[in-house]
Amino acid sequence: MAIFSLPFALHGQLNSTHNGLRVGDSLIKRQVEYKNPGQAGANRTWDFSELTTVNEEYALYYSLPPSDDAGVYVAGKVRFDQKASAGCEFVTGTEHNTVYYYRTKNDTLTLLAHENPVVRLEYGSPLLVVPFPFNYGESASATYSSEALYSSSIPSRSDGHITVEADAYGRMFLPDGLRLDTVLRIKSTQVIDEVAGKYSTSEESSRRTRTETCRWYTKGYRYPVFETVRGVNEDESEIFATAFYFPPQEHLYLDKDPENQAVLDKLWNIGDFSFGDEAEKRAQSKPYKIWPNPVDWTLYVEFTMENPSDADISLYSAEGKLYERIRRKNLTGVYRESIDCTKLPAGLYILRLNYEGKTASETIIKE
Repeated sequence: MAIFSLPFALHGQLNSTHNGLRVGDSLIKRQVEYKNPGQAGANRTWDFSELTTVNEEYALYYSLPPSDDAGVYVAGKVRFDQKASAGCEFVTGTEHNTVYYYRTKNDTLTLLAHENPVVRLEYGSPLLVVPFPFNYGESASATYSSEALYSSSIPSRSDGHITVEADAYGRMFLPDGLRLDTVLRIKSTQVIDEVAGKYSTSEESSRRTRTETCRWYTKGYRYPVFETVRGVNEDESEIFATAFYFPPQEHLYLDKDPENQAVLDKLWNIGDFSFGDEAEKRAQSKPYKIWPNPVDWTLYVEFTMENPSDADISLYSAEGKLYERIRRKNLTGVYRESIDCTKLPAGLYILRLNYEGKTASETIIKE
């Protein structure tokens, strides 16, 4: 693996203390429509506020890999003796019926294998994910090899290389209107030379593709807050493109992550989380009103019920703790509710509305 550093000012850093994978962590992803992640560079602005949700609930959780009675970790068909793997940390990530097997060694996170009901893929040389620490302006690259088995019968092998870059920083508007003033983007470009058939030498059976993944990190959160993934052929024709939003309130590990919780507690004093004029304009076009935001004393919620219906209003902390829940039955016409916020600690909260079969979430800042 080669690491290169460019002489830029330190505007963000990933490190193992605040960004390493941890057994027991869980969070929720939302699949959203794809949007071009834009160019690299300093002081960029990414506006993902208007993206449509494709999949509302997309759970991701991390755990220890299974082990046998002899104390051997099992990663697909790969085996790692626990005693012989001193200094290494093994973690599995499970999402959408797929299990990913990760290893951290010498402060470098790599992917060993992944499997699901359709394919099992193992890396002969692990796939680089990110080295720690990793600062804006740095890049790392490595080669890899892999063998896969599709539908338990079709073998495939591939070689390639991957480049990981901390290539951009700036501010971001998230789908729920929250503005993050300090985000760091990590871009991974994986070139894949795949041969269909383990022993095939035919040029017609091989092809080159490229997968580009961009992840945005912000202070106080161990995992990304947003991600885009795009696959293209060698002629640049698109194979797929998608994106995922990791709502801050759905990072469910925070109450057991004192390192990041300490960072979040400090952010309220320096304004890294805020709503700007763009968010105010977006709020005016929504079918409901929530004000003031940020809030100090009383938060007001107003919406119109075209037909008699029940309403459910819930206020959660960023860690997922329920602070307030209001339920009303058989409402019609304009409805307004007030929520007393005077005793809430300063920080980030999520207000969820459910009425007339509609569901909406808004990020609230308590000053």
